[in-house]
Amino acid sequence: MAYFTVQLLVLTINYYIRNKITEKNDKTPLIYTEAKSMFEPKNVETVTTTNKEYDITKSNEAMQQTVLAVVMMCVMHFQFGFTRPLLLQSILGLKTLYGTQLFELYILNKPATGALARPWKKNMFEPPAVAATPKEVKQIEKKEAKKKLNKE
Repeated sequence: MAYFTVQLLVLTINYYIRNKITEKNDKTPLIYTEAKSMFEPKNVETVTTTNKEYDITKSNEAMQQTVLAVVMMCVMHFQFGFTRPLLLQSILGLKTLYGTQLFELYILNKPATGALARPWKKNMFEPPAVAATPKEVKQIEKKEAKKKLNKE
């Protein structure tokens, strides 16, 4: 029962963070490049979004991760009778939430600088996404304008 209470608390905090993101409505443009595949780091794509959309995407990913963990733990507990992982996951759920950038930005109100500057590194095996410089942003905008002119 404690496991489900903790996971419900984690989902509630994630929902609260999502509401704070929507309330803040940060429309600051965010342009970055990221690898399309973990196995092909040279194959990159340019992503154009806003801080709000980026944060909502990350919030959705965190909620999906929590729900998936709950489903897996339910199968392990009810199907196979494992109880020890429930205690461990109860503690790790809160620890994982506390370590996220969204928690630091929207709950602890830390500024989005340094390690909290968007875009965030997804995992330790993946090369970090690189934010575009103002010069690169202008080049990207020129390319998009040319594409629009060519289509017309």
